[in-house]
Amino acid sequence: MAGAAEAALVRAPAAAAGIVGVGVVARAAPVVVGRVVAVYAAGVAAAVYLSLG
Repeated sequence: MAGAAEAALVRAPAAAAGIVGVGVVARAAPVVVGRVVAVYAAGVAAAVYLSLG
């Protein structure tokens, strides 16, 4: 379990950067990109928290 949580924490910033990159290419509003990254980060945090139990 600890390995999976560590892998998620390592990959999450890369995925968030990918979301921002897609937002830049798509010329999306910064508010929209920020919200998508926030929702993604909340999902990752919830997944890591639930995997600890």
